[in-house]
Amino acid sequence: MSEGYVVIALGEKYIQLAKNFEDTLRQNGDNRPVHVVTQDMIDKDNDKYRDCDVPNERFNCYPKLHLNEYAVFEHNILIDADVLCIGDTQHVWDMCRNQSQFILHRGWKAITGWNRGLQTKVQEIHGFTPPRIHGAFVYLRASEMNDDFFHWIQNDAWFEYTKWCTEDVKSRHHRLSRSDQVIYALGYGKFGLLPCELMETPIMTHILTANHANPPHDRINFKNLTGPKLDNPVAFAHIEQLFQESTPESFLR
Repeated sequence: MSEGYVVIALGEKYIQLAKNFEDTLRQNGDNRPVHVVTQDMIDKDNDKYRDCDVPNERFNCYPKLHLNEYAVFEHNILIDADVLCIGDTQHVWDMCRNQSQFILHRGWKAITGWNRGLQTKVQEIHGFTPPRIHGAFVYLRASEMNDDFFHWIQNDAWFEYTKWCTEDVKSRHHRLSRSDQVIYALGYGKFGLLPCELMETPIMTHILTANHANPPHDRINFKNLTGPKLDNPVAFAHIEQLFQESTPESFLR
């Protein structure tokens, strides 16, 4: 039980997706346990949960920010339910265990135009630079967990979201929601953490349409970007839009 996956599955559709994810792990030779977080495991009797304004905050942002409460393994990988395993995962676990941070997202270390210049604005006003974070994969080492980090993202950044973002980014979010990616990015900047490079680390590719190439993958696709050829095959595929009912090519339509 030293290594395992954590999947947040709040609702029957997501429980089925979590089962699909586990099936693909087994098909690719990964027998690590999968801890599925369901509705009854979420602590709803607190001011933070009551402060959730929209479904995306209740069912996505809030539980992801409370990963420390669901980390039942020493080495945890929180992965989105709409992800499939497409290859060998051992190199991902080796990389996560051998790097020095207690927590590791994928993302971009450099300043980009993300969120209309959010990184630069935070740097100018608050004096630290958040990296750009993607939230579909998170590694967490339980024995080295920084409680101050989680307290800050779950309280300071949560209740004073606009202040720490320097402007009302919630009103322009596509779901009018706080963003776990933005809050984790703020936490990374404030606590001196960095993500691994999303396009250069063979963790996860992104299949956005049914026309994208089938696995195995030797490079990462992300929106309109294609990364360099990688030394190891990509282990996971995020099939987000194909599992959203609003997408014309969705498997759920």
